[in-house]
Amino acid sequence: MPHATPPARLLALALPLAFVLAAHAPSATAQSSRELEEKVQRLEKEVEELKSLVRERKASEEGELKARVDRYLAEARPAGGVLQAARDRVKLGGYATLLYHNLGDLSGDAPLDKHFDVFSLKRVVLSVSADVTERLKVGAEIEFEQEVLESFLEKRRGIDVDEIELERLHIDWHFSDALNLRLGQVLVPFGKYNQIHDDNLHELPDRPLVDTFVIPTAWGETGVSLFGSFAFSEESFLTYDLAVVNGLNEGLQEQNPFEEHHGLNKARGDIGADNNGDKAVVGRVGVHPLGNLELGVSGYTGVYRDRGNERVNGVALDYRWDFLSQFTLQGEAAYFDVEKPSDRFLAQLFAEREAAGELAAGFPGHTWGLYSELVYRFFPEFLKDTFLAKGLDAPTLEAVVRYDYAMVDDVVPLADGSFEDVRAGRLEDADQYRLTLGLGYRPSPAVIFSFGYMWNAGDMQYFDGDGVFLGASVGF
Repeated sequence: MPHATPPARLLALALPLAFVLAAHAPSATAQSSRELEEKVQRLEKEVEELKSLVRERKASEEGELKARVDRYLAEARPAGGVLQAARDRVKLGGYATLLYHNLGDLSGDAPLDKHFDVFSLKRVVLSVSADVTERLKVGAEIEFEQEVLESFLEKRRGIDVDEIELERLHIDWHFSDALNLRLGQVLVPFGKYNQIHDDNLHELPDRPLVDTFVIPTAWGETGVSLFGSFAFSEESFLTYDLAVVNGLNEGLQEQNPFEEHHGLNKARGDIGADNNGDKAVVGRVGVHPLGNLELGVSGYTGVYRDRGNERVNGVALDYRWDFLSQFTLQGEAAYFDVEKPSDRFLAQLFAEREAAGELAAGFPGHTWGLYSELVYRFFPEFLKDTFLAKGLDAPTLEAVVRYDYAMVDDVVPLADGSFEDVRAGRLEDADQYRLTLGLGYRPSPAVIFSFGYMWNAGDMQYFDGDGVFLGASVGF
């Protein structure tokens, strides 16, 4: 048999190999396809997870950005525009008091200075407060006042005694409960009544004598104060208010205590002015040993003369006790000592007054007063179905008795007052007593209608007038 050629040999070897490869090729191809498919699926899953993370991150960032924008817009210009912003940040309020007095000798033969019978819009106060930020607040109060008891005869003399006064205008910066700062025209922290003197907060429409002749309520001065509170327990805590202000001035010498009856009112400092460059220091500390008891002490010292070092020094005590759920016993006492100027200055002052044809009067050596009152709050069951209670949440009746006293000591008698009287100590006192019984009706906490009877005695009013009064004070 002849031998095969080389190509024939290669063909003989290739044919079996081809059959083997053909047999295994489908299996390898299928495996590769599955692996590739699995890889693709894994990649697609990872891509979807990445897309989901991107969407979540984008949504979170968009939500945070939207929240920031909303907060900014809410602070800068809330929904509703400027008017809505004003309603949200600014609060308007105030109170008004209407009085009727029928006091003194009402017989037809009585002189005019022995009686009066008059309605008077005694006081209208407008207030505004605004939250500049969460910790910065601004407050202001303007008072339109008519001094009823003093104006009755002065109106007949052609003297206008109506007053418009900026009681307070200040900015408060709140740091914490324990420490806060107040700048501007502030209520002087001397006594408790001056701090809460709004008529609608009290049971009687007439202010106590001590807060009329001794403490010049409503007493505001330009300056700066620090205030705050410290809690000792759930029921006991301490409050404080310490201020540096321009202080009382020489208005002490510009009045005759018997004639004008202003006490220290004419000595209140002017807004934005200090007559001597010396600053007065004044403050009050209130202690609440129990939740229903408050005790307060106040102090004041400052130079009042334009030139010289003569000072006015004062101290006050106040208290309030709420007991048996329906009773309140409260009161206040205050004392001021006025250092007299030199004999040379007094001689010059009296000479000037004599040349002008004015009656002489001395400086008050000291002035003091007090009040104490008991309040009983109730509402009888038989009145709950009447117009006094229908449609109201919690109306109350308030029965009150108050005793008042005030004195201006060491003043020269008007009839024959002279510098020699002052130097020789021939001086007199001016004082006033008052007892008041009243009943008030509160349809709501900010509104009170009251009536009652008062007995007056002394020489710091135009007359010793006894009689009835009616009052209405509305807060808004």
